[in-house]
Amino acid sequence: MTHGPLVWEVTIALIVALLLFDYFFHIRTAHVPMLAEAARRSAAYIGVAVLFGVMVWVLGGTEPGTQYFAGY
Repeated sequence: MTHGPLVWEVTIALIVALLLFDYFFHIRTAHVPMLAEAARRSAAYIGVAVLFGVMVWVLGGTEPGTQYFAGY
């Protein structure tokens, strides 16, 4: 299945946005994270990855969705 350039542009923009959000809102304040904070961040990033996988599954089909989750 071939995807147009818009799909790649949106994917790259989302990845860059997540990296910028992480840098400007989490890394700038130097502190030792507590266990609860680390758990919330991990859960948020895992949730984003699962949502992305669901979108791949819905928009791309069963084969790409299965490949994404197998690789993840």
